[in-house]
Amino acid sequence: ALKANPETVELLDLIRSQGKGVHVFTAGTPTRALEKLTGAGLVNKVDRIYTSGVNAFEDSGAAGLLTAKDSPVKLAALPKTAKADGTGYEFIARDLQTNGKRIAMTGDHPIEDIANAKAQNYFTALATWYRKEKAVIAPDLELTAPSQFTNLLRTKVFGS
Repeated sequence: ALKANPETVELLDLIRSQGKGVHVFTAGTPTRALEKLTGAGLVNKVDRIYTSGVNAFEDSGAAGLLTAKDSPVKLAALPKTAKADGTGYEFIARDLQTNGKRIAMTGDHPIEDIANAKAQNYFTALATWYRKEKAVIAPDLELTAPSQFTNLLRTKVFGS
């Protein structure tokens, strides 16, 4: 079973305590995202899950397992290319009724997570504790552990 890194739990709790939202953007299916978050005990720390990928609801919907209204968090299925081509980041900003300058994206993929988010003016943090890939476009922050972001949030207010 998955177990959340205590540093990740601390980071998510700090974000929420500051009145900020926590949103997941994945190229996978909503079922897989919910399974991973639930298994790690993090589903109650997430406000929304944005998914892209081929037929995000098809497998679970065909089996009668999950629909967006059944989810414990708000789910939004985006076009299958939304993460790869970056269009999902613009959608997310509109959905959250804000602009990219007020959103931070932390991810481990140099193009889908960093370059595409940066194109929409998101604050970007490359999480190198998952995957050691060189960024194509320099992130605002390179993280070797979640605690780095936690410490930064304690000293600096994002989105103000």
